[in-house]
Amino acid sequence: MNLRALVTQPVTLGLLLAAAAGVLLSEWFFTQAQDEMLAERQEREVVMQAMALADQVATLEAAAPDSAAPQLAALTVAWSARFPDIVAIRVVRSADAMFLASTNPRDAAPLPRRLAREEKSLYDLGQSLRASVETNTAEGVFRKKQIDITRLDRKRLQVAAPYAVDGKVLGFVQVEQRVAAPVLPPAIGRAAAAIAAPFALFLLVSGWLRSRAAAPGRPWAQYSVAVLLLGAALYGQAGDGLAKLGVRHQAFAVELAQQFTTIKQAFEGATRAIAIDATGPVTGNRWDVDEYQRPRGIIGGDGALARGALAAELGARESRLARSLWGNLALSLLLLSFVALGYARRLRQTLTEHKIAYGYVTPAILGMLVLVFFPFVYGVTLSFTDTTLFNENLSLRELWVGLKNYVTILGDFQVVRGTEGGWVINYQNFYWTLFITIAWTVCNVAIGVGVGLALALALNTKGLRFTNVYRVLLILPWAIPNYITALTWRGMFHKQYGVINQVIQIF
Repeated sequence: MNLRALVTQPVTLGLLLAAAAGVLLSEWFFTQAQDEMLAERQEREVVMQAMALADQVATLEAAAPDSAAPQLAALTVAWSARFPDIVAIRVVRSADAMFLASTNPRDAAPLPRRLAREEKSLYDLGQSLRASVETNTAEGVFRKKQIDITRLDRKRLQVAAPYAVDGKVLGFVQVEQRVAAPVLPPAIGRAAAAIAAPFALFLLVSGWLRSRAAAPGRPWAQYSVAVLLLGAALYGQAGDGLAKLGVRHQAFAVELAQQFTTIKQAFEGATRAIAIDATGPVTGNRWDVDEYQRPRGIIGGDGALARGALAAELGARESRLARSLWGNLALSLLLLSFVALGYARRLRQTLTEHKIAYGYVTPAILGMLVLVFFPFVYGVTLSFTDTTLFNENLSLRELWVGLKNYVTILGDFQVVRGTEGGWVINYQNFYWTLFITIAWTVCNVAIGVGVGLALALALNTKGLRFTNVYRVLLILPWAIPNYITALTWRGMFHKQYGVINQVIQIF
């Protein structure tokens, strides 16, 4: 058996390239999922602290709004002493633009005081949180985020949570904290094994197939073996990665539960220290919420984990990741087929033979890819998601709904419905829009082509007087926009007043 010939054949090279691409892309997906979990764990910890502080501030404001400043100062100092990772705590009553308390030495003293002009961002933040809470309450849905989470840099996280008295949002508590994500060792060994194992097995099987064939091997049998080995390698890597992700998810949940217990103890200790009589013992967990202040329901008031909710959260995370892994498998099989079945060799030969022609059309191809094909493909992809103006910051895999949009649109046949005032047309119905589009297209083509043909035949009449005048009048609608464009460019290149020369002079 000629090992060199076996290694350099298209099926072997295709398997090696597909395995390397698929495995490395899968590792990237797992790394992203781990980073997402780490970021969520850090954010949830700081959110719980901000929510607990907001509860205490609301209690103090409700008991004595005019004399709560000394207790607020003591509260923020005590809380910062209990949690050394906290960089600064700010309490702002945005209802009347008052800066009540802060542990940040850069904030100008004395406090309380009115917000300064350069602190307008704090006032705007408070008004934004208040508007979000009131909008969500009035509409009965969680549409706007009620907690502001900002990553200042890789090591600092800032969370602002609103506090309310008698159902009215008065201000917010802002907690800035240092965060240090644990170092995650790269899975180099797992990736190398996932690439090397199918490659080595394929060489053995392919050598056996060649030894049993009279001619140079069995290409389709080799291709089938390569597909099976690639699928098995990626499936095994995905199973191992998902299992480790589940273990880490469980560990993070336990750490958050312990942190909740610590925050609960700090809350009750601070309550006794500043003598807040109105705040009773913590009986539930109203602090572990998302950005919309919806309870997660994973950590109970006693710090115990709700196994069902935890499993559901892990299942949703794994489901989003599984869609990416399935897509990765499809791309890997496509790459394997492209190389193994000879299409890569044909493409290389074509590019080599016509390299000058392809060099000429490359700029146009790149322009079409960026300006036409990418927007088209991205638009089609968005149709399979639940993307709106309010959730466009989320990843597509979190918003993926499959064919739900198509089923909803195509299944709605209520174009016209009867009411007490008569028949009403649903102008947002797909079939009404389709009817208007077809009607407009038919009328536009019929009138445009018909009138144009009639005018062309009329101008072609022999002996027609003033033919040149008619032709000028007909060509004006086409020529005027081009003439205006030429004048615009001429003005842009004006030596003294043109914008292009003005920009050049800047440099």
